[in-house]
Amino acid sequence: MNNKIIKLFECFAGYGGASFGLKLANIPFKCVGWSEIKPSAIKCYKNNHCEIEETIDGEQIEHPLNYGDITKINWKSVEDFDLLTGGFPCQDVSTQGKQDLTIGRTILINNLIEALTIRKPKYFLFENVSAIQQEKFRPFLLKVERDLREAGYVVYRCLLKSVEYGSPQARERVFFIGIRKDITKPFGWNPYPNSKTDFVSTNDILDNKEELRNKCKIIKCGQWKESAFECRNTIINPCGFYPTLCCVDEERRIKRINGNLYKLNEKELFRLQGFFKDEINLNGLSYNQCVDLSGDGLDVNLIKQIFEKMELK
Repeated sequence: MNNKIIKLFECFAGYGGASFGLKLANIPFKCVGWSEIKPSAIKCYKNNHCEIEETIDGEQIEHPLNYGDITKINWKSVEDFDLLTGGFPCQDVSTQGKQDLTIGRTILINNLIEALTIRKPKYFLFENVSAIQQEKFRPFLLKVERDLREAGYVVYRCLLKSVEYGSPQARERVFFIGIRKDITKPFGWNPYPNSKTDFVSTNDILDNKEELRNKCKIIKCGQWKESAFECRNTIINPCGFYPTLCCVDEERRIKRINGNLYKLNEKELFRLQGFFKDEINLNGLSYNQCVDLSGDGLDVNLIKQIFEKMELK
């Protein structure tokens, strides 16, 4: 077992999906810094990952430090770290947006590349929506991967679906993983976990579960009826998996056996993102803020499995 403490820097941190993933994987780590500007995300991150320490002269300092706007970080002044993570903005490539890279949000991955170039951590894990692999974005994607390689990394890219790894959500995300070139891995090694042969249903994460007599018929992979992404005002079958969580309340409802429609509560929203034991502290956050944060964050159950497969040392 590896007892080395992994030093993490978490960009576009949200609720701290990378920190949660490391905790769930029982990987010893220390976060040396994080970067986030959304007030509700900052509050949630502090709820879960920050502590107040007093210096000898009585001054209070919060750890780890939020470096704020990623475009303003002086990476030369940041403590060395082993792992850089970031679910960089997707709005400019998402099918729900204008798909216009000139708006300048998705290209913030260049700031992640800058951090790699200057600090040279051992590993990175970046995430974005599946639409980034569309043909119209191919030149951008190829340039990103070339820049990552030139920064000194062996680069992997793969589309993973949350429902295939034990989370009851149709979420599809592209994961970019990098291993610094001086770190050797066996021939044919890859950093992505093996998918599971069955999945958790939406019903399994509800506070008030129902007895679903036909659940055994839909448990196996390949028998799903729902599409990967569904529009608002959707009625959802609790036997299957939930459509992709988004950052707005889309008025999706689960149809119960008695015919009533059920709306997910805050804890249930985050269970769809892998918080099966309600590990996240949501104190002080409104329902709409929870909708926004859960839709914009990482599936910590999947992140846990990725970190385990990456064999961080």
